[in-house]
Amino acid sequence: MQNSKFKIASTLAAIIFFIIPLFIFIFSFSQAGIGDVGALDYIAPYALMFLCLGELLAWYGLGRAGGVTFFIASVPVVILASLSLRSFIYNFQILILAGIAVPSFLFYKQKNAILIETQEEAEDIQEEQNMLNARIKKGAELTKALTKKLDRYNKLKDLGESFNAKFSLGDIYQLTIERSCDIIGKTDEAKLFLVNDDANDLDFCARKISAKVQSRAKFSKSADIFDKWVFEKIQPLQVSDVTKDFRFDYRESGEKNQFNSLIIVPLIIDRRIAGILRLASMEAQAYAADDLRLLDFISDLSSAAIHNARLYIKTQELAIRDSLTGLYVHRYFKERLKEELTRCREAKDALSIVMLDIDHFKDYNDKYGHAAGDKVLKGITEIMRHNTKDANILTRYGGEEFVALFPGKDKEQTKAIAEHIRDKIQSASFMLRRQDTKVTASFGVAAFSVDASGDEELLKKVDFFLYQAKRQGRNKVCSS
Repeated sequence: MQNSKFKIASTLAAIIFFIIPLFIFIFSFSQAGIGDVGALDYIAPYALMFLCLGELLAWYGLGRAGGVTFFIASVPVVILASLSLRSFIYNFQILILAGIAVPSFLFYKQKNAILIETQEEAEDIQEEQNMLNARIKKGAELTKALTKKLDRYNKLKDLGESFNAKFSLGDIYQLTIERSCDIIGKTDEAKLFLVNDDANDLDFCARKISAKVQSRAKFSKSADIFDKWVFEKIQPLQVSDVTKDFRFDYRESGEKNQFNSLIIVPLIIDRRIAGILRLASMEAQAYAADDLRLLDFISDLSSAAIHNARLYIKTQELAIRDSLTGLYVHRYFKERLKEELTRCREAKDALSIVMLDIDHFKDYNDKYGHAAGDKVLKGITEIMRHNTKDANILTRYGGEEFVALFPGKDKEQTKAIAEHIRDKIQSASFMLRRQDTKVTASFGVAAFSVDASGDEELLKKVDFFLYQAKRQGRNKVCSS
């Protein structure tokens, strides 16, 4: 800025130093023969000196073009001065001006060459700097991407460890959708569906939504066209814009367009689809291909966790349930009986127990085979289930013996239930080797505190009543 001001001042001064001599010599020439030549002769050297000084300022202020122009314009002024003073010696002033112009011209020529070379070098340096900045930027972006991936992999590692610590299916379902949202982000709704093998359809299991869609998005537990596509194709799906994807006519399907982009992956267990995991965003183009691959990896971890939890539950069930009837086993029943007796003592509540034994069960096995005997056992189990409540504890106590625990029921209420079950068994028909066969059972009923106050004593009492019913002719309910 300061240099520009000096150049402007130099240019104005050069113009002034050119105009003054020009005015003087034009005036002198016009007054030739009239004016005082001696006075002009006195002024002329100073005027010509102004020309020299003006040329120097012109080279500085206007550069090479201005200096050359000033030199060419000064030549007629010098010639005019020599004519006015009637002395050709002043023409040597042209040589002085040339002496200023030639080195100045060469200086600017060299200067321009240096400037061009310097500019080219500066451009090369700038280009290298731009390339370096681009590499630095690319390196920073790569570092950021790698940091993000590392963070995601650490979260996946933590997720795997969290899955290993979970044995509850409900906890695994909720952990799956929560961590999916946390790891991938950009999600307004996460849903988990499980396959209903009986209906060959998807059943809603778990959901998580962001705060901004709680009042905007209409919640539906039904699977939509995208979920069903993944269920049928058994492959991952990414939709960047639901209104533009040619695979789905979303508008004509009649479904409200709540989300604009989504990614869905199947959950595979034993090479079969067990469910689908879905993330959706209200923004279009929200998910990248890496997000889909990451969600697919999360689904693998979740599938393994669900499979392990199901095996654990099945193992637990096998430990406490009879494999043939699905009823609780003898050992588990005794544990529950102790717990219920403790509760009844504290709450002063009633509790009754029923024990039944299938009449002449050995004859069915001998006559029709063990498969027929198993069919009878299953049939008796179904009759008991249909005529008792979920709160009751049903147990296969022995080979053909069953025990039912009725918390909250007194002896008379339980005896009425036993009579009802006995009647249902007596009325039922069992098809054994294509023969319509009737089955009966004998029952014993005992109650807490009325017949016994301890668990072993209560079991002995109900067993005594059962065999009393046997001795009285079978197909009876005995409680005293």
